[in-house]
Amino acid sequence: MAAFSSVGSLFLVTELCEGGDLFDALHVHRRFTVADTRILTSQVLLPVECLHASGIVHRDLKLENLLLAQDGALKLSDFGFAKRVKDRTWTLCGTPEYLAPEIILEMGHGKAVDYWALGVLLYEMLNGHSPFEADDPLQTYERVLGGRVRYPPRMPPHAVDLISRLLERETSRRFGNLAAGAADVRRHPFYEHAEGGFTWAAAYSYRATIHAPSPVNADDFEWLPAAEAISDLRPCTELGGHLFARVFGTAPTVDDD
Repeated sequence: MAAFSSVGSLFLVTELCEGGDLFDALHVHRRFTVADTRILTSQVLLPVECLHASGIVHRDLKLENLLLAQDGALKLSDFGFAKRVKDRTWTLCGTPEYLAPEIILEMGHGKAVDYWALGVLLYEMLNGHSPFEADDPLQTYERVLGGRVRYPPRMPPHAVDLISRLLERETSRRFGNLAAGAADVRRHPFYEHAEGGFTWAAAYSYRATIHAPSPVNADDFEWLPAAEAISDLRPCTELGGHLFARVFGTAPTVDDD
């Protein structure tokens, strides 16, 4: 991770993930195996659990924001909607097919929305499509609020049970939002009774079989200095400059080198 700034913005630079995102991978494979889904969702849950421990809700978990690194590990990205939430927040944000009912209804939401999105992801990985897919966002919202999910017969019972507990409309009964937190998800038979074994301590040593990215050749790309690649004419506000200086020890400036 690295960072640089322009006149009005702070830019965070992450590692290059040559494997692309899971949306493209799912398009290629149509659906993932149970074993691969278990590995991938475990590598979503752990960073989400870490965020929640710091009071931060991601609020935009989706296939496009899950990247495969060169070594095959899954990386959670795009924190544009992430927010530190003490109790509840009311912003309507996210991607329609992943929105929890409480976001759509603007009832106020917290970390439970990330567990709802995890349930959508789990369903998508196993079936190749969203449980609430529709032709337009309004229809999607209606299906989310309707709460009816069709589970194909081929789905393992443990997977169906876990998804149904994550796609629980009442936040007071939703897995991940109960007294035990994410431990309820980690202890679920979908992981605990995995064929071939699965341990959370080794979650990041497992690799899914869905993708084998080729190393990127830097010579295939044209590289520009940051000052040439970024066009930003908005001046930083006085408050923004103060906060930036407090965190990074200097006022925001653009490096022309």
